[in-house]
Amino acid sequence: MIGKFPDEADNRILSLLNGAHDGSYGHYRYYDHVAVSSSYALPSTLQRTLTKLMCRTGRCVLPPDDSDELIPLAWDGGEDWQLVMSVLEHQDSGTCTMSGWLRRGDSRMPISEPLLLVTGGLLFTHQSVAGVDDGGAFAWVEALRDDKPMRVPASDAGQLVAEVHSLPSVPRLELPESLRFERVESAPRPRIQISAAGQHDFVTDRLRVRVSFNYEGSIVAESDPRAAVYDADARRLLVRDVGAEAAAVARLHELGLRDLPAYQMKEGYRLQLPPRRLPELVGTLTEAGWLVEAEGKLYRSPGAFAINVTSGVDWFELRGQTHFDDQTVELPQLLRALKSGDHMVPLGSGTLGLVPEQWLKKYGMLAGFGKDEKDHLRFTSSQVGLLDALLAAQPEATCDDVFEQVRQRLRDFDGIKPRDAPAGFKGELRPYQRDGVGWFEFLAGFGFGGCLADDMGLGKTIQVLALLASRRRTRKKDREQRGPSLVIVPRSLVFNWIQEAPDRRAGATPTTSPTTTS
Repeated sequence: MIGKFPDEADNRILSLLNGAHDGSYGHYRYYDHVAVSSSYALPSTLQRTLTKLMCRTGRCVLPPDDSDELIPLAWDGGEDWQLVMSVLEHQDSGTCTMSGWLRRGDSRMPISEPLLLVTGGLLFTHQSVAGVDDGGAFAWVEALRDDKPMRVPASDAGQLVAEVHSLPSVPRLELPESLRFERVESAPRPRIQISAAGQHDFVTDRLRVRVSFNYEGSIVAESDPRAAVYDADARRLLVRDVGAEAAAVARLHELGLRDLPAYQMKEGYRLQLPPRRLPELVGTLTEAGWLVEAEGKLYRSPGAFAINVTSGVDWFELRGQTHFDDQTVELPQLLRALKSGDHMVPLGSGTLGLVPEQWLKKYGMLAGFGKDEKDHLRFTSSQVGLLDALLAAQPEATCDDVFEQVRQRLRDFDGIKPRDAPAGFKGELRPYQRDGVGWFEFLAGFGFGGCLADDMGLGKTIQVLALLASRRRTRKKDREQRGPSLVIVPRSLVFNWIQEAPDRRAGATPTTSPTTTS
């Protein structure tokens, strides 16, 4: 049958109708193996296209109310009419009324005037068909079509507006100055709550997950049907970002969460995950800025990390801290958490701070070398090279002038140089012994300790005597008020030193007591 009509418009209309749902409840006939029904339920996506085509044929009519005249309907190609609700204050009666109407540009139409309003966005009058934009609030049409305004006491007007916004779809509103509000569009902060399965749940080896979103302090459940959240006290409307919310839920599925069976979806819990996946999930989501709560404990992610070095007499203090929202945690506490392997720092009030895994790689070595002093780590002056190496990869680290000078000396250091014995020293140093004296000088310059250990007979004693002679001359030159140097050797070597020292140092007579040295 389709395709055999002389008018191509009829053939096209029937082709489109054939793709619609049959609305005749079984009353249809077959023509050429194609079902042709007397009525159809049209999806909204087809309504406008078909109505335009039917209006062009001049045979699209509405059943008459009180006459036999059939008036062909014309398609109104103007802008869509908009569904609007108005709230008016009536000072004389102390009430407010809410009514509905249709608006297009400067034109207004009572909502009761159209003969027919269709949920797909069509408005029928006696002469034409036009488009309607109901703003997703078509459910209000039937409530307002009888043209009887809703009336409430003026004192309840704010509550009325709040109730309107608590519904899944809200039409456009025109409000008096006293009821106007701020419309806010902001990005939501995703939030999940994790709980063990209940004792009556069929599957108990899974954790249940409830998803919600934080809109500037207002928490909205994922399952909440509202398109916006109205704060009556602040007179502010927070418009939900449906796309961002959907992306957040999709991210959870990417991380391995799965939907709960329908019979277990209760109290807002809609997703599940194995317990072994919890640490990984918490770490990933808190790092991404999500709010995560598990078994009543809120996990917080850290902010920026600050670290600095201050200098003392013969030590350096390494201090560091980060902030978990309004709470500060010092470096040693963070390192203890990393060392323990649980990566959690108690913050009080039942909250836990999550220490990121990458911090273990970045700062973990500090815990093995510094001395824990509760709120800082202490390093000796001999560890300056180690501390400098540990901080080299930490661009956020700062230090005082003293430590910076020591670091600069390390950077400028280009190797150990051989040193001659001081003038007046009686004896000749061999080349490798001059290297040894130069090494002593390097250790002293940077405050390092060292151990000179080589084979017997290679001249350890003469190298040390050359070092002592050099220090004695330096003290005299700089007029330093330092005491004598102390040499501790086995008792059997005391007389060797007595014999060696006068021959190696000019003008020095050692005072040595074999009975008091060891």
